[in-house]
Amino acid sequence: FDKVKENRFIPGYGLVSDTLKNTLAINQLSSQTKRLFNISNETYLAFNKTFKNVHEVSARAGFRFINSRVEQDKVLAYNSATDQLISVGNGSVLYNNIQGGIGTYNWLNTYLNVNYAFSDKYFLSFNTALDASSRFGKQATGATKIGDTPFASSSSVSAAWLVSSEKFLADGPFDLLKIRY
Repeated sequence: FDKVKENRFIPGYGLVSDTLKNTLAINQLSSQTKRLFNISNETYLAFNKTFKNVHEVSARAGFRFINSRVEQDKVLAYNSATDQLISVGNGSVLYNNIQGGIGTYNWLNTYLNVNYAFSDKYFLSFNTALDASSRFGKQATGATKIGDTPFASSSSVSAAWLVSSEKFLADGPFDLLKIRY
């Protein structure tokens, strides 16, 4: 939870002249309150195992969740009678600019990573994830639907060969040479 309350005053000698509805801004006053509330969680299961000293398998499956709410209220005023009247209520009512907003969003990510290594030379990896967000909208194109909720999906597969660990390169010019696809 975070709350910001801010009052600001820019005196007449610190403000570049600006035109406001047929008059000049001689000073600027503002007040802002912002409240931010986030709940986040990451939960996962991990597995690591070595078989016969040559096969290494690791996996991780989990989910992440964020719920966020923000509320912001802001008043911008101009032209207090003197630079000694510094609160936003002393600005000219004709030029007040009042802004605000309330926003919420939710995000859910589920994922799976599986890695395999043979003799610390050959590597395979598989990754997949599903993301849902309240910002996607119901008509998200290309999304996987679970119920009425659209999920973005992404997956990858990779392979690598640590060439520099091979016997034929034991005295070779490379400290580390790895080919990845």
